[in-house]
Amino acid sequence: TLKDLQAEWEKLLKKMSTAKVSIETDLLQWSDTQQSVSRLQEWISDRETRLQQVSQQRTVMITRRSTLGITTLSVSERQATLRRTNSILQDIQAFEPMIQTVASSAQSSENSDITSKYQSLTKHAQEMYNKEKEMVAKHEIFMEA
Repeated sequence: TLKDLQAEWEKLLKKMSTAKVSIETDLLQWSDTQQSVSRLQEWISDRETRLQQVSQQRTVMITRRSTLGITTLSVSERQATLRRTNSILQDIQAFEPMIQTVASSAQSSENSDITSKYQSLTKHAQEMYNKEKEMVAKHEIFMEA
């Protein structure tokens, strides 16, 4: 079924994300700490941008639909947004060991900066995911009623 296929897809994405993190962790361990800190800051900025893009795409879809007199997204549009948000969240969560590794070897100011940025990013992604998940669940319940 489609749900089984989606579940398998999400498992595959999670495995790919874990493998990617493992490779990137190994690469970062070979480079010096300063370069690692810089790369992680870029990585965090990239993930912040990706989350912002998902949010903006959702807003654009709602705005376009509102011009047609439709004030909500379809279940499939909400599910697509949920999947994109989940993919980013899994990527972020999979990076935690690397953040800890680099932060432990960095100077205290760099350590706290990266750690706080990562925690903020994780919190934001989790909140976005939870909100999207709740909206999908409510929409599905509404559609079944």
